[in-house]
Amino acid sequence: MHNPPISPGQPRVSCSESFPSVSVIIPVRNGARTLACAIDRVLAQTYTDGVEIIVVKNGSTDATTSVLAGYAGRITVLNLPHRGIAATRNSAVGASHGEPLAFLDADDTWLPEKLAERSRSWTQIPAMCSSIMRASPSTAMEP
Repeated sequence: MHNPPISPGQPRVSCSESFPSVSVIIPVRNGARTLACAIDRVLAQTYTDGVEIIVVKNGSTDATTSVLAGYAGRITVLNLPHRGIAATRNSAVGASHGEPLAFLDADDTWLPEKLAERSRSWTQIPAMCSSIMRASPSTAMEP
């Protein structure tokens, strides 16, 4: 499922009863040493409704490219010049197809049940997922 473009102030998540997939966004800058572990933990999730992994290289100059090559076909890689964490995450959000979004730093890991446990709250507490919004500089974030 591909999300249509989102205008400032529109909800990012529809909070439907079922989510076809979740997009996991992993920004990385010179994180070759820890990145594989983070990706492997996402791939090992018990959540079975589909996971899209987007890794955003934020101007990496280490062996990050080599690490990512081992995941060809299983992840999406965005190559960006160094722009800072906020711009990096926002680029990934724009390229994502899943609902909802999950963020994981390249030097962190998740337990295998992380997304499965969170998915229960996506349908049990719809107000939680409807609070994710995009705002332009002229609009405030609203739930």
